[in-house]
Amino acid sequence: AYSNTIIHYDKSKSKSEYKKLEEFVESEPGFKLVENNIECKWGEYSLVRATKLMIDLAIADDFAPDYCYLISNSCLPIKAFSSLQYYLDENRNFDFIEANDLSKGKWVHNGSEEERFKYFYPFNYRTSNWKFEKFNKIQEKLKINRETPKDYKIHFGSQWFCLRSSTCSSILEALKSKELESFFKWSWIPDEFAIQTIVGSKVPFNEIKNFSLTYYQFNSLGIPLTLYNDHYPWLLKLNYFFARKLSNQAEDLLNLQNYSPKLD
Repeated sequence: AYSNTIIHYDKSKSKSEYKKLEEFVESEPGFKLVENNIECKWGEYSLVRATKLMIDLAIADDFAPDYCYLISNSCLPIKAFSSLQYYLDENRNFDFIEANDLSKGKWVHNGSEEERFKYFYPFNYRTSNWKFEKFNKIQEKLKINRETPKDYKIHFGSQWFCLRSSTCSSILEALKSKELESFFKWSWIPDEFAIQTIVGSKVPFNEIKNFSLTYYQFNSLGIPLTLYNDHYPWLLKLNYFFARKLSNQAEDLLNLQNYSPKLD
């Protein structure tokens, strides 16, 4: 079995580093770089759009992947790649994504959930916070409540998925709808419910493993756990294939990819 790596580089980051990445990709046949890359901002649809660009390039590739596995540059492999291949081969009829039906319970324990999609979000939470908060209060006072697109039920979950190629094609097809894409575009933190909603609404329930193959953990404030070198023994016990979020100082952890997994 083989794999290809599709890379999206945030357009707002260092141009010199992007040039180095271009040179690396040119010399490595197993890597491809998204050429029409975009600027990514936390909380905005740009994160979903960047994911969509990678899926589009992966699906159009002659390589024809069985699965598309989304990870970030902060994700650490904690099992041998061959073990992931084996696991997916044994579970080839399933998608791995958290897709929790909002009508059946909350996924966000200490934070906004329904407000993320019933209001409009033209302002960035971090760079224009006062406008963000002011506009939210106005919408709350006016009782704004956007309608969910027909035939879709909101599902929440982590953005870190591993999806079958056929499911990825369905996502691309669904997002051709201007109504659906606009709905997610004006939402807040749509990377936690856009693709999840499409998968949860379009893929049969018995074909979805409602968990991620990537380990992550947030505290009560929504801040992700950061992994350091002293997490080494603990990471080896996790029954996942990747873990995040890796500290820039945790260089010793880069050796973990040589370990084999525990397969139940």
